[in-house]
Amino acid sequence: MKNNTLRGRLAFTFSSTVAGIALICSYIIIVVSLIVISVTNSYQSNEFLNDYISTLLSMEKSLSSYMDVRSFESIDEYYTYRSELEDLTLLLYQRPSNQEELLLEYKIMRMAHSFVAYSDRALASRR
Repeated sequence: MKNNTLRGRLAFTFSSTVAGIALICSYIIIVVSLIVISVTNSYQSNEFLNDYISTLLSMEKSLSSYMDVRSFESIDEYYTYRSELEDLTLLLYQRPSNQEELLLEYKIMRMAHSFVAYSDRALASRR
């Protein structure tokens, strides 16, 4: 004989509801965790690119200063920032990729190499 009493149906409904709520809460926790990880990775990537841009701009300023004034300090700063830029460039993705972020990193790396090459040529011609 089946247990079709009101108490049995209420217990089944309550158990089913609690299990459903637990599954929904677990799903929400997983989704929020994935979003937090994504935001953290994005922040770290942006922080790295900000450092990279800052180093690149400092290198450009020291190169311009050397071209204008030809001081030892400016050429020393240029080579210091050039070294930092090369170190940071090694952290960028080194091959073309199908993923948009990695492809952008590769393009930035190629442009930085071109900038350094042209800067070195400009320095050599100025000396």
